[in-house]
Amino acid sequence: LPWASAQGISGWTFRSIKQIVMHRSKEEHDAVFENCLATITAFFNAVLRGDLLDPVVLLLTASRCLLIPKPGEADSFRPLGIGESWYRLVGRIVVASLGGVVGQQLMPLQLAVGIKGGVEIAGRLCQMMFDFNDDYAVGGMDIKNAFNSLRRGPVLDGVARYCPQLV
Repeated sequence: LPWASAQGISGWTFRSIKQIVMHRSKEEHDAVFENCLATITAFFNAVLRGDLLDPVVLLLTASRCLLIPKPGEADSFRPLGIGESWYRLVGRIVVASLGGVVGQQLMPLQLAVGIKGGVEIAGRLCQMMFDFNDDYAVGGMDIKNAFNSLRRGPVLDGVARYCPQLV
């Protein structure tokens, strides 16, 4: 977990979570440590099964919102939502577990998830196109999914097709 990552609305940081999970100072605290680890594991499993009550889900998926000034643009800001650390941690666990499967299924359409060095491969492919022929152009686009312009139904259909265990 990145130590300097910002916290969500609860105030929990990756640093504090890591300290709880990794810190064991004395043998008499082993029972407390094991109980804490079992509780965290049970919570993560409840999240993954979809067993949480709606009010808990709302708290877990809430974000702390910030406006970040855009460089060189006066009075222009980019909205940024910082998700809850526990929820982001569950997401990291899912990506670590299933990223390779998804990456192999979606390659070559995407190289960023589950493909070791995928982003570097994509960058190198673009450079190779320039080196091969000056007439080629490489275009980039910023997909609007971050602003919820993509309907969730097709995304769910794709997940069901390529990674049904995630559904």
